[in-house]
Amino acid sequence: MDELIAGKEVDLTQFGRAMHELGADLIFAKTPQAKGRIERLWVTLQSRLPVELAKRGITTVSDANRFLENEYRDLFNQKFCVEPEAGSIFVPLAENADIDSILCIKHTRKTDAAGVFSFKNRCFQILDRGFPVISSRTEITVLMNPRFGIRVEYQGRVYDTIRYIKPERKNSGTKVTKKVINTVQPHLQLRHSTDAWKNIWWMEDYNLSLKFLYEIFFEKQQSSL
Repeated sequence: MDELIAGKEVDLTQFGRAMHELGADLIFAKTPQAKGRIERLWVTLQSRLPVELAKRGITTVSDANRFLENEYRDLFNQKFCVEPEAGSIFVPLAENADIDSILCIKHTRKTDAAGVFSFKNRCFQILDRGFPVISSRTEITVLMNPRFGIRVEYQGRVYDTIRYIKPERKNSGTKVTKKVINTVQPHLQLRHSTDAWKNIWWMEDYNLSLKFLYEIFFEKQQSSL
């Protein structure tokens, strides 16, 4: 992050970009001693937690999460915590910050002559929702998040999108039919395995829609796109 503070251009990962937008500095473990400290923490947790869960008969994720939050965190801190050498440097999140527009995957695209953009071999149309219409052949930022689906950011504003269905015939008009407009809802209600999801992606197999998200969120080299 020192390069960013100095005004230099740096290729950040999606995580690094999100932390930068939140105003959080990344401190990397660049020495064997620092790496050893964090690795010892994982070893401690991996060796102690299974025993503690077994002693209490905990077998589900929800019960384990409750145990971690209500009991184990305090027990662990009592045994292993270290008194800080200085005061807290915690900075609260700005009131006007849109956390969903930060904690997401971002990629840059360009709209075509019709104001439509392509993302992962799918076309999307931008909904103006009272905002100024985005001009054709304009560079935009595509936001991807399982909480809201796909949105677009341009000049500080965030726009919703819908799938754009290309006409099947060359001579057919480019106007989206009323049936498509009524069926394809904005991705604002997009959730895994919900009816809203299936309505949005009605034109293709449901499993292909899931694969589309998995390719984006779990691909090995997101920043290379």
